[in-house]
Amino acid sequence: MTKLQAAALCLVLAGCGSAAGPGSAGTSRAADLFAARTAYLGDNSRVIALVYQVAPASVGDLTMELQTAHAPLGLTVHVQRLTKPFAATDFDQAATLLLGLIANVDEVTFDAGRETHTFTSASATKAAGFDVKQLGKDQKVLTDYLSKTAR
Repeated sequence: MTKLQAAALCLVLAGCGSAAGPGSAGTSRAADLFAARTAYLGDNSRVIALVYQVAPASVGDLTMELQTAHAPLGLTVHVQRLTKPFAATDFDQAATLLLGLIANVDEVTFDAGRETHTFTSASATKAAGFDVKQLGKDQKVLTDYLSKTAR
C-alpha cells in the first residue's frame, strides 16, 4: 500500500471524506470546496479530501494515483466499487471540479477496471463554456457552476 492509498484509507476510516454528491449545490458547498482547493497536485491530503468531496454518490471505495513526473500532470481515481453502472457523465462534474480546484492538474481519470474515462482541462473548459481553472480562482464562478449543474 502506498502512502497515498494509506492516507485515503485513513480518511475513509476516520470519516473525514464525505462524498457529498453533485446534487448538493449551494453557497455553503461552494464555500467548502473553495476553501478546500489547492495549488498543487502533490498536496496529498488536500487532493484526497477534494476527491471525496466531489465524488459521485455511486462511488464506494477508491484509491488515487498521481502522475507528477512530467506534464501533463494527472490524477487517476481508481474506483473499487460502484453502486450502479459506470457512466462517464456521472463523473463530469467531479472531474471539472477537480480540474478547477487543483490549480496544476491537467488531467483527471476515473478508472473502474473495465472502463476508464479521462477528462482534460481543455475538454472540461470546452464542455463548460468557460475556463474551468476559474473555479479555483473565483468563488462566485464556482457557486454559479454548482447552481447550474445541480442534479
